[in-house]
Amino acid sequence: MFVASLVRAQSYMVTATVPAPSLISPATIGSPTDGAVVRQAAITVSGSCPGSSYVRLVQNGYPTGVAICQPNGSYQIQINLAPGLNQLVAQDYNITNNPGPDSATISVTYTAPPAESSSQASPASQIIVNAPNLPNSNLSNSVGRGPLNISA
Repeated sequence: MFVASLVRAQSYMVTATVPAPSLISPATIGSPTDGAVVRQAAITVSGSCPGSSYVRLVQNGYPTGVAICQPNGSYQIQINLAPGLNQLVAQDYNITNNPGPDSATISVTYTAPPAESSSQASPASQIIVNAPNLPNSNLSNSVGRGPLNISA
């Protein structure tokens, strides 16, 4: 005697990732150099990186930019420094997003240029006042709009 049973088929989705080779050497930061003091907030960070990778730059503990490693083994990332000390680390990743070792930490200090100061007011705000008891008693500005008469 043969007994048949009802079988339900279920479908499954299987996803697999074949990991890329692990990165053994870290990306490096070649510019700026460790201990640099700069007067511009916008700088280009550049260095070397392993082939078939990308570099994520971390500034003061926060991701700040990403670049694909070029065929010649280099990268460049434009960033804006925060005032004061900035700690930069380059992290490289292979094509399946597995991290390699971090670079050495580079310290860069951004010192804002001093504010321009002038001992004279700008021509638009400069006003000349003459005392009323002296000859030519009038009020005039230095932008050529003519004297203003003052009556006491």
